[in-house]
Amino acid sequence: MELVLKTLSSCPLFSQLTPQERQTIARQLRSRTREYDEGQVVAFEGDECNSLGIVVRGSIHIQRIYESGKLLTIETFHAGDSFGEALVFSGEGRYPATLTTKEASTVLYLDREDIIRLCEQYPRFLQTFLRTLSDRILLLNRKIKSLSYQSVRQKVANFILEEQRRQQADVLVLGIARHELADSLGIPRPSLSRELIAMKEDGWIDYDRKTIRVLDRPALEQSLKQ
Repeated sequence: MELVLKTLSSCPLFSQLTPQERQTIARQLRSRTREYDEGQVVAFEGDECNSLGIVVRGSIHIQRIYESGKLLTIETFHAGDSFGEALVFSGEGRYPATLTTKEASTVLYLDREDIIRLCEQYPRFLQTFLRTLSDRILLLNRKIKSLSYQSVRQKVANFILEEQRRQQADVLVLGIARHELADSLGIPRPSLSRELIAMKEDGWIDYDRKTIRVLDRPALEQSLKQ
C-alpha cells in the first residue's frame, strides 16, 4: 500500500484530493505493478487496454512506427505521469500507438472499474481527469498541425513558436535531448541540426545544448505561411 499511496501522491490525476482521500483510495484500489527493462515494449499498437497506467519510475515513449521504419514520438511519460485515460471510457479500448520504455521503468496499473468508480465518488478527481483528457486532445491537435507542415524549417519553426507560447518566454528550456526532439517532429536528427544552424545564421534564433533563444518571432511566423 505504501508504494500505491506514494504513486498516487505524485500523479497529477490525484493532486486535488486530500491526503486522507488518497489514503482511503490506496486501500481500496485493485492495483498491480510491473517492471520493464530498457527498450521493452509496454504495449503494441492495437493491444487491448483495460487499465490506467501510472509511471512509478523511468520513462515511456508513445510512438507510431510506420512500415517504412520511420518512427514518430507522440509523447513521453515520466514518473508521476499517467496514460490510458482516453481508453477507460472508450468503446474500442485499444492502444492507438506503441508504448516503449526509454529506460528501466516501473508502472502501476489501476483497473478500469476503479477509475470509473473514482470519477463517480470524487468530483474533484473527475474534474482533473477531464482536464487531463482535454490536454491530451490539444497535444494531439498540435501534433497533427506539426505533421501538416511539409518542410523541416516549418516543423522546427512551429515547434519553437508553440514552446514560446507554452513557456511564455523568449529563452526556451528544452526538456528533451536533440534526438528525442527530432523523433517528436518526425524528422532525421541531422536535418534538425542543419535547420537550427541555418536559423541561427539567419538571425532568427540562438541556441545551445539546453535552450533556444527566440530573436525574430515574425520571421518564424512568416515561414509557416510559405
